[in-house]
Amino acid sequence: MNAHSRILQTILAITLTLGLIGSAKAESKLNTNLVVVQNVANDGLSFIIRKGRQDNIVKGQNSLFSSRNISFTARAISISSEYSQWIVNDNKIKVPFEKGQIITVNYSPERVWLEIPKIMGDKKYQQMLAKEEASLKERQYQKYDNRFELFYAKYQGLSESTTDSSNNDGTRVSDSFRLNYAIPINQMFQTILGARYDVDLLTLLNPNVEQETRRMLATAGLKINFSNDWSYRFSYFVQLSAGFGRSETLIQNTARTGTALVLPSVGLGLEYKVSTSQSLIFKLNFDAIQANEAYADGFEQSTDLTMLGLSVGYAF
Repeated sequence: MNAHSRILQTILAITLTLGLIGSAKAESKLNTNLVVVQNVANDGLSFIIRKGRQDNIVKGQNSLFSSRNISFTARAISISSEYSQWIVNDNKIKVPFEKGQIITVNYSPERVWLEIPKIMGDKKYQQMLAKEEASLKERQYQKYDNRFELFYAKYQGLSESTTDSSNNDGTRVSDSFRLNYAIPINQMFQTILGARYDVDLLTLLNPNVEQETRRMLATAGLKINFSNDWSYRFSYFVQLSAGFGRSETLIQNTARTGTALVLPSVGLGLEYKVSTSQSLIFKLNFDAIQANEAYADGFEQSTDLTMLGLSVGYAF
C-alpha cells in the first residue's frame, strides 16, 4: 500500500506541477501584450493606446505598463471601442513613453515583481519581445498605411485662355473621378500614385456654344500628413500632385485631341477615420491645367485654365 501510495502521490505531484506550468504560461500569454503608444498628453500624466472596449478594457481598470527602463501601474480613465486613455497612479511619475513607442501591458498589476526581472534581464524574453515588436511594426505599416483611395470631385473654372480664340468668356464646370494608391515613406509623408478621369463642360456666351472636354490622366504626388495619429478621429494634410495624359474636346460636330498636363494640383484635406483601416476624406483642390490639342486638319490650340474644386473620398 505504501509503495502504491507513493506512486500515486508522485503522479499527482507531477500532474499538478505540469498544470501549474501550463496555467502560468497561459496566464502570461493572455495577460501580456505589446501595444503602440498612440499619444502622450502635454502634461505627461496620461497616454493613449490602441486597446479599447473590444479588447475587454473597462473604465477604472488598473494595468501594469513596462518598457526596458521602467514599470508602473496606470488606470483607464476614458474608453472607446478601439482606444483607451490611461493615467499614471503615482502622481509623482510622468509618462516616460514617446508617441509611437512599443511597450508591454500586463492586465495583472500584482505580477510586477515577476515582470520586472523578465523585462530587465531575461535574454529569451527580450528576444521574444524583439520578434513581436518587429511583427507589430510590420502589421501596422501594411494594414494602416498602404491603401486605396476613391474620389469624386466637382470643379468650377476660375480662369481660362485659348490661343487663337477671340472668345474666352464662359463658364466651365467639371466632374472628376480618381483612383489612388497611397504608399508610405514614413509617418508624415506618403507617395500617391493614381489615375484620373475628368469631364468638363464649357458654356460660351458669345456665341452660345457648349463644348465638352474629356481627360484621362496618370497622376503622382506627395501627401504630407500633419497629424497621422490613429488616436484621433480627425487629421489634416496637404497634397501636391501632377498629372499627364490624353485630352479630347468636342465642339458641335468637330473634335480636337492632344495631351493635357496638370501642374500643379494642390489639395488641402481633412480625414475622418471611420475605423483603423477605413477613412472618409474631404479635400479642397486647386488645379492648373494646360492642354495642347489639334483638329483633324492639323490646326493646333493650347488652353490654359485654373480650377477650384471640392472632393470627397473613401480610403480603405
